[in-house]
Order: sequence, then structure tokens, then C-alpha cells
Amino acid sequence: GAGISEVASPSSSSSPPPAPRSVTSGSPERRPADPLHPECPAEYEDDYADLLHVRIVVVVFCGRGSRLRILLPYLRRDLRRRGGVIDHVICALIRPDDHALRLLNAMRSELGDSIELRDYTEETWGRYSSDPSRHRMAALYTSLNETDAV
Repeated sequence: GAGISEVASPSSSSSPPPAPRSVTSGSPERRPADPLHPECPAEYEDDYADLLHVRIVVVVFCGRGSRLRILLPYLRRDLRRRGGVIDHVICALIRPDDHALRLLNAMRSELGDSIELRDYTEETWGRYSSDPSRHRMAALYTSLNETDAV
């Protein structure tokens, strides 16, 4: 059989690697898509007219402030009162660290009733409940039964 020494390595090849092939589909020449640097084929604008009369409530499970710091600017931008589509954000506090609490309190001060904090921490609810209706996640999900909200 062929041993390792018989297999040509890229550095032992005398010719350079082939250039990437271009994709043609009757249009100007394009390179294959790069998943690390995606490109949109054209600018796309959406006026969200289909969501004009739909109430959108977002539930965010909150824990680490380092992660929440990344998400909050997008939520702020997408609130309906700022031209977006989100009517209300419910922040379900699961295991929030101090950084997360500071960020959420600042957002609530800035945006008022658009942001709601709900405490579902183990400290408040306890670790386990023999009654499933008293389980903190069951309470969270059943509290989200709003008419005409998605």
C-alpha cells in the first residue's frame, strides 16, 4: 500500500494550486459565496406593513450581562415606539448577574413600560416544586397567554 511518504503534500507540489473557478449563470462573473462574509444581492427594505396591526411581545431569558449587552441595542432599535415592530419586551430573570441587572434597570429607566422585568430566579421560586403549577417555567409560559400577541 501507499505509505505516508508517497502521498504528495501541498508544499511538495511543483505547480501552484488552481485558481478559484468563477460561477457563471448568464450574468456577470461572480465568485462563489463566502459564508464568513455573506453578501446580499440587493438592498432590501421592508416597511413591515403586514405587522402593523400585530402585537409582538419578545421574551428574553436573562442571565449574563455580557450576553445581554449585545442583545439590548437590537431590542431598543426594534421597539415600535422607535420605528420597529416590537411592542413589549419581557425580561425573564433566570440567573441574572449584577451586570445584567444594571443593564436592565438602565433600559427600563430609558424605555419605561416597553420593558418588563419578571423575577423567575431560583431564590424567589425555590429549586423544585411538587406542584407543577408552581414551577417557575410553567408560571412564565402560562403568563404569556395574551390575546392577539405573537
